[in-house]
Order: sequence, then structure tokens, then C-alpha cells
Amino acid sequence: MKFKLLLLLTFLIIYSKAQDTLSLKRNDIKKLPKNSFYAELVGSTYGIGINYERAISQGKNGIINLRIGMGSLYYIHALPTFGINGLIGDKKNYFELGFNCSRTFVTLFNEKKSYWIANPIGGYRYIGEKGLIFRLSFSPLINIFNADIGPAIVPLFGVSFGKTFN
Repeated sequence: MKFKLLLLLTFLIIYSKAQDTLSLKRNDIKKLPKNSFYAELVGSTYGIGINYERAISQGKNGIINLRIGMGSLYYIHALPTFGINGLIGDKKNYFELGFNCSRTFVTLFNEKKSYWIANPIGGYRYIGEKGLIFRLSFSPLINIFNADIGPAIVPLFGVSFGKTFN
């Protein structure tokens, strides 16, 4: 129940900020490319990961993206990581707020386990003139689905580099 409320609250905040376009003309909105691809170090893909995002809505001050990715670090593998995020800002500088969920596979001492892990995302994203992306994020992993390992919060910071394209 807490998971559903967190997801709903995140979506409502993003949606309310990104849909501020009712009184604008089409020419007043700077459209960014709809697709993004970036590599991530740590962050919500644990170690080294890749992510693809697709903008599903663009407004005057924000963008709503759907995201899918994968990552791995030693014995932990996130396949897939998926989520929704919003970018609030203008021109080149954006505040990122979102929510991810990962199916995580852990192999340790010849024992394989699988868990669902959730993580909110907050951070900064720079999108340059030629579509280059630089991203700093805080994405704590939150175990709320798996009773056998108990509740856990692991704070993770990430850095990403990538490119937008149409």
C-alpha cells in the first residue's frame, strides 16, 4: 500500500509541474528530442548501467519520461530497471524527480535470489545544445517487497553521461 501511495504521489507531482502549457502557443515551448540514452555509474542501476528514456509529455517547464535500463555490479544484477521521471526546469538545467523499480538478481555463495527493489530519484540534469546529457542523482534503494531480508535503505549517488536524439 505504501508503494502505491509513493508511486501515485510522485506521478502527481511530476504531472502537475510538467503540464503547465494551457495558455501557451505551440512556438513558445522549446521541444527537446524525445529519446535519451545514457550510461550510469552507480545510481539506480547499482554499478555500471545503461538507460533509455522516452519523453511522453513536454510542457513549458517540464518533461515526463518513461525509463528502462539495466545494470550490474559483481554479484548484483538489475534486469530491468524501469520507471517514470520528470524534469522540471528550462533550456539546459533541470531538476529531476522520479521513481524506479528493479527486478534484482543476486548470486552469492552459489545461491541465487531475486528481489523487487524500489527507489525514488532526485537530482540534477544538464542537457547541452547538441543533446549531450550530464546527470547527477541521488537514488536510495528501498527494499519494501521482500520480507526475508527485512526492510533496508541503501543510499546511492550516481553520475551519468549520454545523448538525446529524435
